[in-house]
Amino acid sequence: MDYTTLAFATLPLSIQLGMGVGFLSYVTAYAGRRRGHNAIDAVLLSMVFGLPALLPMASATGATLINAACGTSLAFGMALLWRGKLQSVWHQAARDMGLHAEDGMAHGWDAIASFPELATGQVSVHTADGRILYLNDRRLFSGSPFKGLYLGSDGSIIMAVEEERMPDGTEQTRQDIVDPDWGTRMTYIPSDQIRRVNIRF
Repeated sequence: MDYTTLAFATLPLSIQLGMGVGFLSYVTAYAGRRRGHNAIDAVLLSMVFGLPALLPMASATGATLINAACGTSLAFGMALLWRGKLQSVWHQAARDMGLHAEDGMAHGWDAIASFPELATGQVSVHTADGRILYLNDRRLFSGSPFKGLYLGSDGSIIMAVEEERMPDGTEQTRQDIVDPDWGTRMTYIPSDQIRRVNIRF
């Protein structure tokens, strides 16, 4: 056991809980949006989300297990509320007051991939070898994995391809993309093979 692990084990239970739950809450609140964060960002944000977990543990009344459960619920509730509503409200208020228009995203792709409310309807992907892959109507794949489209945080894409334009200009329409017995045929496109993506929301 190294010194860091030993030092953590000797901390009071409330501090251990605050650190652990704070980090998990931070990961939840910023899932898909942590690419631009450094170690200091992770530590400070974990501390912010861990504070609610410390409040019940600081109480002199109540059972330790119940206080820990209440603290954990408060921390995760704060993380979910921040991710679901408060973060966008905070950024919108800053824009409305003319303070700034920065939303904390390190890359434009992160803004697309991490906002589920941006309902993507159509996608065309231009690949490095000159092909164009089309997902024309995502509604047709509402019962398929990822509803027919997954935008990876590394820039890769998994999609149901309905049509494909070859480098020579010929087009191919794919048949039997969804099979009741075999499932949905999905195509994985690595980020280094993508040259352009057109998206219709």
